[in-house]
Amino acid sequence: MKRKKIYYATNIVLTLIFFIVGILGIFIFPGFLKFFGVNINSLPKVQIYKVHNWLGVLLIILLFIHTKLYWKWIVGMSKRFFIRSKSKKIKSIKKTTNYIICVFLLVSYCFLIITGILKFPGFLAALGINLLSVPINEISLIHDWSGIVAVFLSIVHLILHFNWLKSTTKSLFFSVKSILF
Repeated sequence: MKRKKIYYATNIVLTLIFFIVGILGIFIFPGFLKFFGVNINSLPKVQIYKVHNWLGVLLIILLFIHTKLYWKWIVGMSKRFFIRSKSKKIKSIKKTTNYIICVFLLVSYCFLIITGILKFPGFLAALGINLLSVPINEISLIHDWSGIVAVFLSIVHLILHFNWLKSTTKSLFFSVKSILF
């Protein structure tokens, strides 16, 4: 049960932080709020950037923990996906879809992490890299669109795991309820 709680807590916190970072990313996405008639000058952009950046760092840490927790599943599914089984069983469509979504999530997160680190305030300057020599607009474009792809894929990922989330929430809730009452 303890392991289940660790997986559950990590997944819930990861999901919440990811969507907060994503929503803040929408606020700072060029032209998005203008399109809806929101006066972007009324928003505290500096604070939004700071929260977005630091929660992004926390998100990276949580993604590494999430990957570590599910490493056996990743390795096992990769083997099953790329190595035909001797029995030639038909692969589960849900498992195959989940694996493909996870691979694309990994790719989009890699782009997000790398470009996010490059865009992190003061990072390139600390390395002694002249900011004028870096194509920051292109890096920002890759970061922004990778974020949009990651949000879409994360929603699909959550939908695929909805039954697990629901049953785990119920079992944890009822175990806490039985302890309290």
